[in-house]
Amino acid sequence: DWAEIPFSSPDNLHILVDMTLHGKAMKAELDTGSSSSFLNESVAEDMFGIGGDAPKAQGGIFGHTFKSLNMNDVAMNNPEFLILPDKSSSMIGHFGKMLLGMKQLGQQRLYIACKEQVIYVTSASATKS
Repeated sequence: DWAEIPFSSPDNLHILVDMTLHGKAMKAELDTGSSSSFLNESVAEDMFGIGGDAPKAQGGIFGHTFKSLNMNDVAMNNPEFLILPDKSSSMIGHFGKMLLGMKQLGQQRLYIACKEQVIYVTSASATKS
């Protein structure tokens, strides 16, 4: 089984997809060069009510595990994100509200058809039949 996920590339460099994180729709920038996935603190607080009193590491960074992350028909359970303070979150997507790194992307097999602006996705645990 596989899914087709449309994407946009406003600058012909970055890939943006529509995602649903814990029931909230937003754009995510895919980043295969990042091991982790990120949200900035104001998005985490405004959209999900998390942040204010969460225990933070040096620099104000903290982790949060959400219930679900969906990319069209592709579901990822219990995705872990690092929440960055707004002042240091310039690395989070030029265009989206979240940056999706290999922690989540590595759970999938992706074929990115740039000309068609479609990502073909299947689970990395899928077996050949």
